[in-house]
Amino acid sequence: MTDRRLDQENRMKARFPFFVAGGVALFALMTHGFWPMTFVIVAFCVGYFPPEKILSFAPGVEEDRRIGREALHRLSEDQIIEINEIARAGRKIEAIKTLRAINDDGLREAKAAVDLLDDFGLKWNDSQDKPPR
Repeated sequence: MTDRRLDQENRMKARFPFFVAGGVALFALMTHGFWPMTFVIVAFCVGYFPPEKILSFAPGVEEDRRIGREALHRLSEDQIIEINEIARAGRKIEAIKTLRAINDDGLREAKAAVDLLDDFGLKWNDSQDKPPR
């Protein structure tokens, strides 16, 4: 197959869930009314869009993640694992204090780094923000 044909098939596969949700929402509108249709649309959006895509719409999230990545790049792997374990245990304030003691970072940098670890875990380096498709 040609590249153009593959590209067209991939675009159709990406649109398919939207067609199905639209059909279900239209059916809900015709049979039950406006509110069930609204519920179908909201449920689809919540289930389909991952939190990273939704958060990328919020102002300042990309900047905070960039600051957090810069702070984590200055740490060793063992220090990152230690801070990640503290943050995952639900002790974020203690993780921020530990990072500030190790790195001499400010509060904003430490909080951004701990939030990044909390969101992505040890795959924090893969958290490069890309615009949602």
